[in-house]
Amino acid sequence: MGEMLNHRLLFAIALITLIAITPIFASLNAKSIQEMTIVREHQGTISAGGPTFKDLEINISIARDDSLQKASLTGATATGSSYGRSAYIREYAPSNPYSYSFQEAIKSKSTDMLTAQFSQLDAGERTLYTKPSELVESGSFFQVIAGKVANNSNSDFERVAKLMIWVHNRTRYDLAVGGQEKSAVWVYNNRKGVCVEFANLFMALTRSIGIPTKYVTGITYSDLMGSWQGHAWAETYIGGKWAAADPTWLELGSVDATHIRYFEGPETEWNGYGSMFAYVRPGSEINWERTGNEMSSTISDVQVIASSERLPVKDYELTLSTSELSAGEKALITFSY
Repeated sequence: MGEMLNHRLLFAIALITLIAITPIFASLNAKSIQEMTIVREHQGTISAGGPTFKDLEINISIARDDSLQKASLTGATATGSSYGRSAYIREYAPSNPYSYSFQEAIKSKSTDMLTAQFSQLDAGERTLYTKPSELVESGSFFQVIAGKVANNSNSDFERVAKLMIWVHNRTRYDLAVGGQEKSAVWVYNNRKGVCVEFANLFMALTRSIGIPTKYVTGITYSDLMGSWQGHAWAETYIGGKWAAADPTWLELGSVDATHIRYFEGPETEWNGYGSMFAYVRPGSEINWERTGNEMSSTISDVQVIASSERLPVKDYELTLSTSELSAGEKALITFSY
């Protein structure tokens, strides 16, 4: 039995008290989608104030195509790097207004630490994903905080879990902050934000204690909002594997199939969901209207083709992070199967 547990997957976290277990489990709000196929119809129109414009270039972020999800593109050229891809459209003499459309088909599946591939980090990668940046100020300030929050942890998984719970419980989700992309220090001081701010604060904490952490952006379905939305989360390097970590929704080690990744890498390389360049007459205004704008409150261009749910887990084990727990005290509980 002990040998079997060494291969079991740690995929869910919960913070419990001895006197209030059920409500805390309910607050995890874990989603059940295991596999999903969707189609996104991107459409847009660009117009200039003058009679014409020229040399139009459009770059719109599209889903990654890798071992975790499969994505195809029609109606545009796919370009990109190891971090992410873009749909690229180039017109030397576009009409005014100029309209475009393209489609991406994506097949995704839930990710977990059991199926994740082992990944050896070299010194350069470890530095890249632990160093501070303008939005993720992972230094001595957050090192002290992370040390206190993750004190008495027995593993990196437990450290990351405690930090995620702390960020999730301390930070208020506030749509008024959407689109502002505030730094980790700002989030710590103001205790509010949306997914980007949750991710920035979480990454600052994990990196400050030497745990490599990537920035991830994409789209996902929100049960709370009842719609598809742009989303940001993270991946942490635990036990030789990259583990999905979503501090907004409190998912660690496993995220559902609606987490569709568009970018995965250092936050300094993230250029946003779309960019456009064109030559126009001096003083002319240019307008870009598009569907699929991930910075809006909802994304309406997603069509679900097929989906399947995870099967119920019957053989599982719950373990506490401590052998002694008094009334009112808190501990980490790990669900493994």
